[in-house]
Amino acid sequence: MKTINIRCAAAVALRHLYHLRRDRWLLFEMFYWPSFDIALYGYVSTWIACSPTTPCTAVTAIVFWHAMLQASFAIAKNFLSELTTGGITNLFATTLSLREWITGCAMLAACISIVVFGFCSLVSYAVFGCYAFALGWPTLPILANLMLSALTLGLLSATLLSRYGLRVQATIFIIGWALALASGAYYPIGLLPDYVQSFARLTPLPYLFEIIRNPDASSTVLIKNLGTATILTLCCFLLLVVIFRRTFVRAKRHGLAQLTF
Repeated sequence: MKTINIRCAAAVALRHLYHLRRDRWLLFEMFYWPSFDIALYGYVSTWIACSPTTPCTAVTAIVFWHAMLQASFAIAKNFLSELTTGGITNLFATTLSLREWITGCAMLAACISIVVFGFCSLVSYAVFGCYAFALGWPTLPILANLMLSALTLGLLSATLLSRYGLRVQATIFIIGWALALASGAYYPIGLLPDYVQSFARLTPLPYLFEIIRNPDASSTVLIKNLGTATILTLCCFLLLVVIFRRTFVRAKRHGLAQLTF
């Protein structure tokens, strides 16, 4: 029977430990997901324990949330696939403009949001008897805002990939799920610390999910929340378009090939 050389085994372990030391991003991922689960489900449990709100409210909010989240993932993963296959240079070596690419991403976000929303609505109705369209007329403007928010999140991931390359590909999931903590999709943001609430209010998501959580609010409150969310959605989108364009132009100037490693 062959003996195990402890020094060789230790060398293998040290090799990967050195890799963690060099790449702090991997270390961040290692601690991020456990911390995320503790925070998310801790606040969800707190809300369920102290709120008489029916489960349908939470289920409906999650239906809308995933209509946005899955669309943003699709945009970011498509950009990532262009990097991993080396097709990013070919894609933008053609007559295709950045504006046309963003428009195509908007079409993709709309298609995926509608399909995911429809499917999740059927599941929520079949399993829990919750009808997502019970919100009435706010359903369509909320979905429109979430589609544009999905495009914004996808562009944010694409911006980071354009700046740092494949080593930050986990941001596709980290950014989307990080917003779950402050979006109000799983619980009211009033449960969060004040400084987190202040940050959350700079995004359109809490206003949209507040409408979902309080469908019986007065028309004035609904219109106010919807108007605020729409303004913030447009501002965030336009800001990300400018940032993504500048980042991508910079990446082209330094060579897109460097993004593939």
